[in-house]
Amino acid sequence: MEDASKGKKLTALRVAAALAAGFIGAVIIWIITPFNNFTLYNGYISDSYLPVTALFIMIAVMLIINPLIGLIKRPLMFTKQQLAIMFGILLIACALPGDGLLRVLPYSLSKTTVEITTGKEYADAFNRMKIRPELFPGKTEYGANNPQAEKMFTGFLKDEPLPWGAWVKPLVSWGIFILFCWLMMGSLAAIVLPQWRDNEKLPFPLVEVAQSYIEEPEKGLLPELYKSRGFWIAFIAIAALHSMNMLAQYMPDRVPAIPLTLDITGIFTQPPLVYIPGTFFKTPIYFIFIAMGFFMPFRMGFSIWFFSLAYALYSALGRTYVPNFSALTVNDHRTGAMLVLTAYVIWLGRAHWMMVVKSMFFRLKGDAAFRDALSGWLFVIGCVGMIGWKLGFGVGVLALI
Repeated sequence: MEDASKGKKLTALRVAAALAAGFIGAVIIWIITPFNNFTLYNGYISDSYLPVTALFIMIAVMLIINPLIGLIKRPLMFTKQQLAIMFGILLIACALPGDGLLRVLPYSLSKTTVEITTGKEYADAFNRMKIRPELFPGKTEYGANNPQAEKMFTGFLKDEPLPWGAWVKPLVSWGIFILFCWLMMGSLAAIVLPQWRDNEKLPFPLVEVAQSYIEEPEKGLLPELYKSRGFWIAFIAIAALHSMNMLAQYMPDRVPAIPLTLDITGIFTQPPLVYIPGTFFKTPIYFIFIAMGFFMPFRMGFSIWFFSLAYALYSALGRTYVPNFSALTVNDHRTGAMLVLTAYVIWLGRAHWMMVVKSMFFRLKGDAAFRDALSGWLFVIGCVGMIGWKLGFGVGVLALI
């Protein structure tokens, strides 16, 4: 009993240490990313399928912090479970300061407020909708003076204080909805992951890449990945390439920019091939997609390539030979495909869905049953919370549907 108690305390301390380290890394991301993105106007470093900031912090942990801890006392080194917790916190933190939230939400709220206070039609529509004013900064009456929202576009003076008081209610209100949304999404991921990973044997390229970064060292203080010559050649080459392109923006006469876009615009001049979408002729090169290709099954890669090419030819032939053709019909096809795919996913995992429901309402034994029950109820709480929030803040039933 005493050994079990010590083991639980040690596990709790390890989890606490991982949470603390992850939070410190999150604060670093929240400070560096806005300054890099919106002050220096460099390339976005937190908006990617595998964010640069999270990777950089984890590499620093694996190459510097963890080995230093190992030199002092090897048993105190971060385990793979701790590193996974830290990495998860960093990935979630990257969703906040860039395109995911900070760049869009405050400005959209301010823009809506300005439109209401300066436009009679917008004000009348807002009043008819009966949306709660707590969702927006400052006053929301037509003709009202609202510098809190207007200065988000005109700018603040150098020593002028930020109007935090006007933003408390909107941030709290939208924050509640966002938390319910994340709760729903995270619990849904926990529900479907066993079905996709264990039953359907689907590959997860990004997960495999992330796992390779946080492997525990078998010998010495470094994992095997960081001892690989190929890893460091690719890492240094790509880092140098991006660094040169960033420096070229500030010193164009001294540092050459190396283009990372494949541009063959103008190769076709006659219909129907001239109507192929421009994305086929001017395409950015993303190294993360190249890396994912190594982990992707052939059938999946072929499917992406084939249907992209097929719809490009469909659009080109339609614009050439079909009067009043609209390329937007592709969106209709995609919507239909999404509905069919969703129905197929639900049907394929019907046994797993039933097991989740049984775990929620019956006390089934085992870790898997506990995981399914917890994820299922959290999913329900997230959905009910979002619906209740929308109804409470004035979103109509038809709009909710």
